[in-house]
Amino acid sequence: MTAISEPSPGAPVAHPGVRPWWVRAGLEIVDTLTSESSLDTYHLLPSVRGDFLKKLGRLDEAQAEFERAASLTRNARERELLLDRAAACARELAGEQVS
Repeated sequence: MTAISEPSPGAPVAHPGVRPWWVRAGLEIVDTLTSESSLDTYHLLPSVRGDFLKKLGRLDEAQAEFERAASLTRNARERELLLDRAAACARELAGEQVS
C-alpha cells in the first residue's frame, strides 16, 4: 500500500522509499505506447519513460532512456537537459552525490 501525505491541498508527496501506484501505472501506459511505430522517433516518449524509471529507482534504464531521447530531439537545449539527466543517473549509480 502506498503512503501519501498532503502537506498542502493538491500537492501529494510520497514518503521516502515509497513508490506511488501512479508512477507504476504511468510507466505501464508509456510502455504500451512504445509499441506504436509512429512514435519511434518521438523524443518525449523515452524522456517520460526515463522520468518514471528514475522515480522507481531503475537508474540504468532511466539513463538509457534519457540518452535515447537526447539522440532524437532536434532542440540543442533540450538535448543538453536530457544528457544532464542521463549523467545524473550515471553519477547516482556510481554512488556520487547528485544535486
